Amino acid sequence: MPTMSTKIPENLKKRIEKLTHINWSEVMRSAILKRAEEEEKRIMDRNRKIIEQSSQKMDQLRRKAQENTTKELRAWREIRH
Repeated sequence: MPTMSTKIPENLKKRIEKLTHINWSEVMRSAILKRAEEEEKRIMDRNRKIIEQSSQKMDQLRRKAQENTTKELRAWREIRH
């Protein structure tokens, strides 16, 4: 398992040294895992919202093609360029 190190204030270090019954490595792993999961969920929610907005915008822009699809394709190509 990879190792991470972090700096903490001296007074906090003294406090946790007195609490020898606590596995501080496990506490840190759990806290980091929880935060990572929260951030991943936040990012997924944001991406989902962007996708929904984009889909709605596409629906608004969509319209039925005219009878002559060749003319329709040319019109769209001209808009792009």
